[in-house]
Amino acid sequence: MKKATKKAAAKKTNRKAVPFEQIQKLWNAGKSYIEIAKAIGRYKKDAETEDAATKPTRAIISLMLNAKATAWKDGNDKIKTLQPREGMRAIGKGKKAPKPKASKKVVSIKKGQSKKKAAPQVDGKTLAAGGQ
Repeated sequence: MKKATKKAAAKKTNRKAVPFEQIQKLWNAGKSYIEIAKAIGRYKKDAETEDAATKPTRAIISLMLNAKATAWKDGNDKIKTLQPREGMRAIGKGKKAPKPKASKKVVSIKKGQSKKKAAPQVDGKTLAAGGQ
């Protein structure tokens, strides 16, 4: 096995810290994904489409909406969430319970009664003899 060289150990990553508080303020102000991406410095100018240019920002916001951004906690170590905007499908813990569907009317049946009367059991010999 080869040992890791000094160059490999000295490589820097291009990761940036996510500015959760700034994203929250921009989101609450009603800014678009493009405006948020440009404000936090994550807009890719050389991307082919607008979707590709804002993908990292949309991923961060999706995690914040779903309460999966574990680095975004308040002082009590509780994970904070963004509120879905008007017209967005509510997701995660913050979603409202669905409206109850209309249910069918339930008819109670007394003990010993059945809903339908059973057909009389007749065997083949009785039918051949003309009986019922």
